[in-house]
Amino acid sequence: MDGELGALFQEGRQVGGFFDWHIDIPLHEMTSGQHREFVIGKCRAMASRFWMLERPNGKAMEVRFYFHRNGALLLASINEVIVELPGEYELNKVIERRVSMTWTK
Repeated sequence: MDGELGALFQEGRQVGGFFDWHIDIPLHEMTSGQHREFVIGKCRAMASRFWMLERPNGKAMEVRFYFHRNGALLLASINEVIVELPGEYELNKVIERRVSMTWTK
């Protein structure tokens, strides 16, 4: 799944956001005798660039993914994630570096 915009939240406040995201949803095949099923693994997301409004308190955040359709910005998903930010970055500035996110559940 791909989209244009995302927002990062902690304790109900937006602390940052990101652009141009992609979510990988891994499917694992489980077989038992003649019974076969697929189980979704831990999802991961990547964004091409990000910004932070304030320094986060740890790596655990709520993330909201949005995509653009027919002139509207639509909410695609809300998830609890662990966000891997680079060590040094300026606040209130778009940082041209990738950021990765892994679902906690």
